[in-house]
Amino acid sequence: MLLVDNLVERFKENLDSSKCIDLAVAWATTGKALTALEKAVTERGITVRAIVGTRGNLTDPEALERLDEIGALRLVPDDCRMFHPKVYIFRGERNSVAWIGSANFTRGGFETNEETVFATENSESVVGWFKKRWDDCGELPSDAIADYRRSWTPNRPSLSFKERIGIIDDELLEHLRQARDWNGYVTALRRADDWWRRHDKSWWSVLDERRHSWLHTIRTIGPIATREDWSDLRPKEVQMLLGVYKDDDLEAGLLGNMDSAWIAKKVFRESSPDNRRIRKTIKESVDKVAMARPNEFPDVAIEAFRNIEKENGFAIGVATRILTLARPDRIVSVNRAVKKRLRDVFPDLDALDGAKDYKRLLSKLYRQPWYNVEEPSDDTERTWWSMRAALIDCFVYSP
Repeated sequence: MLLVDNLVERFKENLDSSKCIDLAVAWATTGKALTALEKAVTERGITVRAIVGTRGNLTDPEALERLDEIGALRLVPDDCRMFHPKVYIFRGERNSVAWIGSANFTRGGFETNEETVFATENSESVVGWFKKRWDDCGELPSDAIADYRRSWTPNRPSLSFKERIGIIDDELLEHLRQARDWNGYVTALRRADDWWRRHDKSWWSVLDERRHSWLHTIRTIGPIATREDWSDLRPKEVQMLLGVYKDDDLEAGLLGNMDSAWIAKKVFRESSPDNRRIRKTIKESVDKVAMARPNEFPDVAIEAFRNIEKENGFAIGVATRILTLARPDRIVSVNRAVKKRLRDVFPDLDALDGAKDYKRLLSKLYRQPWYNVEEPSDDTERTWWSMRAALIDCFVYSP
């Protein structure tokens, strides 16, 4: 009998000794088990066949898309009686092991619920049942997943802060790590977009062009950062620039909320001679970054970073947020909440406290195969490409 506290690890161990896996489950969602399966396919080339039910909207369409990408997928029609098995067959060189129990291929089934799973090497009858059920389902129609997604209503979970942070570490970061080219980065963005739509209480997204998304925040506030003159910024625009503004459409705090940056807020809100001088100095640095040619990075960014950081109250969080808004294609926002996760994405970085560390971060970013690509011809992807550095925030942001 396998227990929930080691089910994911036992799943990984069985994958390591398998050439293929067959699974038949009532429901499937994203989570550690799916990530482990994708890794086994990518690194070891194991074969996957999956039969999944969709009754009650409890199966996540993203999980179906990912299963379809890495293997062969068949769905159980809703007009059948309730499909409720949880069967996993690991096929090795010499023998097979079958799991039969209560655990669906979901985050709950493998990570949070109390489940029971019986493991047996006497799997002939289970193999026979799977073959018959596989044949009964028939091949997956080309539009089946798209049709399901259109009719799907998300079951938004109520997660604790600790649970949400754990999921981000294990899932969103893995999406970014797996990006090997531009198409991989686009896939990662779409998966992150889906994740935020389903899991955050504010219903944020990544790619929504109209409200509460990273794309919308960059597109709305970027023009303020690059405006020719900051002397006439309205109070609302100052709040937006510093990430402390929110309304029904805009979540300005994405890319870093500077609400605790008291000195920086005072510099922008109060028009004393010294504050005007500081704003002018910062604006000159921002303008240099905004107008810089690609081959001038990261040096021009580091010079601007150092000039801004010299001013009292303008630490790495404020400096990189403003520079990121000015050049979302080249700059990454770094603040206290995302430092650890950025180091998880880009190993061998130090504390990310000063210009030297930040230059290493940007240098690593510019060498990523998904980053160092030509501008796409597709209009939508061209927009994402123009923000590809700033959008890293959606993978590392801490709610």
